Amino acid sequence: MKKHFPLLIIILIFMAILVVSIKPIIRSIAQKQLESVFVGSEASIESCSFSPFRHISLHGVRIKKNGIYHIKLKNADAYYSLSSIIQKNILRIVLKDADIEIGMPEKSISHFTQHLSLGSKGLFSMRSLELLDFQLNFNSKDFNLQAKVSFGLSPADQTIKFIDVKVSSFDGYKIVVQNGSLKINKDQDWGNIAVGSIQYNKVKIKNIKGTASMDNNILSIKSLFAQTFDGQITGDGTLTIGRVPQYYASLKFLNLNLEKFINDFELDEKFQMTGVLSGQLVLNGNGGDINILNGDFFMAEKGGTLIIKDTRFLENIARSSDQPFEILVESFKNYHYNSGKIKILLKQENLILDMALDGEAGKRDLNITLHNFKPKKDDL
Repeated sequence: MKKHFPLLIIILIFMAILVVSIKPIIRSIAQKQLESVFVGSEASIESCSFSPFRHISLHGVRIKKNGIYHIKLKNADAYYSLSSIIQKNILRIVLKDADIEIGMPEKSISHFTQHLSLGSKGLFSMRSLELLDFQLNFNSKDFNLQAKVSFGLSPADQTIKFIDVKVSSFDGYKIVVQNGSLKINKDQDWGNIAVGSIQYNKVKIKNIKGTASMDNNILSIKSLFAQTFDGQITGDGTLTIGRVPQYYASLKFLNLNLEKFINDFELDEKFQMTGVLSGQLVLNGNGGDINILNGDFFMAEKGGTLIIKDTRFLENIARSSDQPFEILVESFKNYHYNSGKIKILLKQENLILDMALDGEAGKRDLNITLHNFKPKKDDL
C-alpha cells in the first residue's frame, strides 16, 4: 500500500489540476460557440461546472452586440455524450431565466435574422434548443413587443417542439395586442390561445379564446370565440410565422350592434343607425396589409332606424341616382327598415359597405366608403 501511495497522490494532484484547468477551456469553447450563434457579438461567462461526458453548466452568461441586443442569462446547460462530441453534436441545450433587450427602432425584423446563425457553422451543432422563462423586450421598426417566452425547437430544420408565450403588449403592422397567451406542445393535438384584446384600425376584438396547434411555422386556430361591437365572433384561422406574418380567417358574427359600430368609426356626425347585424367574413393578408376582405351580413328581424345627417352624402346619392335632393332628405329623416343586407369588401385602401334596406316606406340602397381603412405599404 505504501508503494502505491505516492502514485495515488500524483493521480489526485493531476486530477485536481485537470479540473481547475479544464474550466477555463470549457468557458473559452462555450464563448466561441455563443459568438458563432450570435454573429458579431461579445460573449462572457462568469463561471461553469461540468460532469464529464454528460453535461456542462454555464452561469452568468452575457451576450452583447452594441446597438442591437443585450442578453443576460442566469444558466445555460449543454447535454452531450462521448459519441455526440466526436460527431461535433450537442444533444440538448437548455437556457434558463434570461432578460433580453433588442433595440433597433430604425430597422425591420428581417435585419435581426442577419445577426443569428442557428445552423451548424460553429464548433458544434445543436440537435435541440430550449429557452425557458425568457423576458423579452423587442423594439424594431416593424413592431414593439413585451413578452415572457418559453419554447423548444430543432435548430437544423427550425421545427418548434413546444411554445409557451405570454404577451404583455404588441404594437406593430397597425395591430395592437394586449394580454395574450399561447401554449402548444407538439406531442399534444391541440393547445390553447387567449387574448385580452386585439385592435386593427378602429376595430377592437376582445376576450378571445380558442384552441391552437403548430405545424412547422404555421399556427392553426380552431373553435375561436371573441367579442366585438357588443356581439360575438366564432371561426377558424391560420397564422404563418415569418419575416412578414401571413394570416387567413373565416369568421361568423352574431348580433353586432350597428350603433356602436358607427360610433367607434366616428361616423355618427354623418348618420345614425340602430339595429343588430349578423353574418360571415373572410379575410386574408400579410403583416398589416389585408389582401382580401369579403363579408355578407343581414339585419335582425326587429330591424332598426336610419337617419342621414350629412347633406353632402345625400347630394352624392342624388347625383348618382337622378333623384331630387329634397325627396332624399325627407326619405332619410327617420327611415325605419324591417330587413336589410350589407355587403362588405375591401377596394384598394378603402372599406366599402353596400347596404340594401327594406321598410314600410320603401327600399333604400346606400354605399358607404370608409377611407384609408387599409394602411399603405409606406406606412408599415
